[in-house]
Amino acid sequence: MHDSPICPGSLRAAFQEFLAFFAHATGVFDPAAPVLSSVLRGTGARTIVDLCSGAGGPWPALAGKLAVPGHVRVLLTDMRPPRPAGARAGCRGSAESAAPDCSYNHEPVDALALPADISGAFTLFSSFHHFDKDAAARLLDGAVRKGAGICVFEATSRNPATALLLLFLAPFAVLAMTPWVKPFRWSRLFWTYCVPAVPLMMGFDGMVSCLRTYTPEEMLGISSGLGGGTYTWEAGRIPARGLPASITYLAGLPSKQAQAQAGAV
Repeated sequence: MHDSPICPGSLRAAFQEFLAFFAHATGVFDPAAPVLSSVLRGTGARTIVDLCSGAGGPWPALAGKLAVPGHVRVLLTDMRPPRPAGARAGCRGSAESAAPDCSYNHEPVDALALPADISGAFTLFSSFHHFDKDAAARLLDGAVRKGAGICVFEATSRNPATALLLLFLAPFAVLAMTPWVKPFRWSRLFWTYCVPAVPLMMGFDGMVSCLRTYTPEEMLGISSGLGGGTYTWEAGRIPARGLPASITYLAGLPSKQAQAQAGAV
């Protein structure tokens, strides 16, 4: 719903900012840090390019938890990036010099047509299910052609009980937590309490996301053959922090040969 071109910009911002706030406040994606750290160590990448970032996703909470040496930079991207004045602040994971820095690329970035000048290890959080299998394979292949590592993380799973739980409980979470979402916006209060579009969208979107989320087996099927044997693909589930759910993930790690070949192109 929020992806539709006819969705008002202020409503899309309210929806995406609540998602980012929830991910940050709960640390739901914190258990993803070891998987991502492993890919970063395996590729030597020190730039993370986050695709379909919305309002920033989990990065304010996740950025400082990566166990890799050196300085890591996080570049957020989206097909409809927020206005510079409305970009989520506070992406720095911690005050330590080695903590990753976040910045937002305010030029539109199509995850299915990655720009030549953007490189690093690619990530997606709670957005892979928006792509059908053909498009999902094209997305992964874009990273493969760059010889880059890629990690996909989904906080939903195709479970009827989880879908119903989100349908009925997510709206109440929005109503209860919205006053603490920063920065303050009158438009967010309007779309939450005057016209309860955000609570209703959150419940519906959560349910639909569950029904559309790929299983680990399906993720491996989508990635099968990509890289021509020069990639190692791993998929599975890890417990989500503080929630009765699990994170479904796919990680693609290129061989040194694949990295070298991509660098020579």
